Amino acid sequence: MTVAGEGPLPCDWLILGWAPSHEEEAQSRPFVGPAGRKLDQLLVHAGLQRSAVRLDNVLQTKLPGNRKPTAAEIASSDCLVRVEACQPKVIVALGDVALKALGIKGKITALEGRPLQHNGYVVVPMLHPAAVLHPGGAALGPRMIASWKQLRMAVEQFGSPAPGRDYHLAKPHEIAAILRGQSVFAFDLETTSPKVGGVFQPFLARPLGFSVATAPGKAWYCASDPASVATWLTDPVTVKICHNSKFEYSVLGRQGIELRNFEDTKLLAYSLGYGDTRLKTLARDLLHESMLTYEEVTAGREPEELSPEEWLPYGAADSDMTLRLYHKLMEERP
Repeated sequence: MTVAGEGPLPCDWLILGWAPSHEEEAQSRPFVGPAGRKLDQLLVHAGLQRSAVRLDNVLQTKLPGNRKPTAAEIASSDCLVRVEACQPKVIVALGDVALKALGIKGKITALEGRPLQHNGYVVVPMLHPAAVLHPGGAALGPRMIASWKQLRMAVEQFGSPAPGRDYHLAKPHEIAAILRGQSVFAFDLETTSPKVGGVFQPFLARPLGFSVATAPGKAWYCASDPASVATWLTDPVTVKICHNSKFEYSVLGRQGIELRNFEDTKLLAYSLGYGDTRLKTLARDLLHESMLTYEEVTAGREPEELSPEEWLPYGAADSDMTLRLYHKLMEERP
């Protein structure tokens, strides 16, 4: 039995899945089964009404066992004809099948939540709501909700230039001048990497330098002791943004500096339900930014051997992405 698409024609938003389920075939309506009910919740997070979007599938007939369609079945469908008839401004492609039907290469996990231009349409790849219903899939729930919360903003900002990376080396007195008058800034330490039995020992680490960011894309790295900015780090009014502030607090404390009035993006991400709260993972998933890894920067050397110029792109990015992440996560807070 054919399950036709449902919703306005033409439409601003087209939600494209892969094929009807048993319940959807029984009711002759798309997205009315368990995955459909999950989609309804996600639409609410995106600020979209079900009645205002077009719902359809690549295939309009149920497949045995609710299996995914083969490449041949996708190619033989009239999906692209129906998409053209919808004249959508935005297509939300749910899962790999929808991406393949539209002719987009790449894995959904790598493209999730990132708008792209394809054949005249703005396409936003998203995980299929059914993914959270599979064994072990519940862990994807917070990530899925975050992507849908950001959907409309991501589309609205699509095509606008992203913040650049205006990173510079600075002397201690220059950092002091930069921070003067700032009410909020991100802060990150670079330290030695002492190991015992091959395991990093954070309580033995000592500072090699630090970075600060005062605006998205604007950061500085200073190859100096953080004592030069102790006035701001200990200030009870100025807000410091750190990622995994426990580390900064501990290292600074051994230098006689008490970090005060700080926010922690790692804890903030955890409180919002993110399973992987590493800075580089969050920067990739929420900011769509790729960051250098510690291994790429050190290339097998001890951190003391690196020059300030080598630390700059890595260290400055840590504070820059922390500040950007803070603004992004604060938008998600209830």
